[in-house]
Parts: sequence; C-alpha cells; structure tokens
Amino acid sequence: ATTDFSEESQSGVRYAVAFAQKLGATVALLHVIELPSRMAGMEAVPLACDDSEWAALAGAHLKKLAQRESKKDFRLTTRLRTGKPFHEICAAAAESAADLIVIATHGYTGAQRVLLGSTAECVVRHAPCPVLTFRQPATSEGSRRPPRLKLRKILVPIDFSNLSKA
Repeated sequence: ATTDFSEESQSGVRYAVAFAQKLGATVALLHVIELPSRMAGMEAVPLACDDSEWAALAGAHLKKLAQRESKKDFRLTTRLRTGKPFHEICAAAAESAADLIVIATHGYTGAQRVLLGSTAECVVRHAPCPVLTFRQPATSEGSRRPPRLKLRKILVPIDFSNLSKA
C-alpha cells in the first residue's frame, strides 16, 4: 500500500488493511521520497532540508502511520525509497514479489492532472502485478474509520481483446 501522507492515501491504506485482513494477507506501507530536482546553475542554492533530513522526517511519519493503522493482531511493515514515485513503487513490488499494489488516486482532472501528473496512472501502466486504485468516497471524507469492505458486485469492463479477456 502506497502513501504520500495525504488524506486520500491514508484512506487507501485503511482500505488495504481491511482488504488484507479479509484475505489473510500482509501489508507493507511504502512511501517514496521524490527529491527536488536542481535546475542547471542552481546547485549552490540551499534547500530547506537536505536529503538525509527528508528521509528522517518521512521515515518517522511512515512509522507513525504504520503504528496508527496497525491492529492488535495485524501489524504493518514499512518501506522507504527515494526516486521517481511510480518507478520506485513498481520496483518495490517486483523486488518483494507483491501480489497486489493498493494506491489511492487524488482524482485530479484537467490542468491539475497535467501539472501534477498521475502517479497512480503510471503505476497501473508499469506495475509487475495487479493494481487496485482507491478513490476516497465523498461520503467518508475525513473519516478515520476503515471503509466498509463489501465486495458484492464487481464490474469488469471488456473490449473482447485477448488482454481484456484475461
């Protein structure tokens, strides 16, 4: 389960935990630090935090999130990586032989999507395993409770190609 520490991604983590508990699976929380890129000629300009400070802050935040979302009989593990988020998420899934990636989507459209990109979309395109994208329902915004996990109806879009048939 991936997290960028936003409310959307924390809801996705809660969904992943509920899903894993139903299936008897384990959950590893993954956060990817995307270090700010340096523009040519700007190497001497100091940043607010150096790389090790970013890693320490993110690691502490990740551990706190894992502790908060762990249950009495269910513990989350944590992983911290540095690089381009979609690439590192896919690499981590391949290295750990993950069965599923759970990633929340912010639902950006239009100019926001063009400017901010879509990590979830890139993960779906490049992942070595199935990807479950999670969009926080409007009714549960800000809710700390895990989403109700009722899978009674599953929609499977198909265009009759071999890929969609599989």
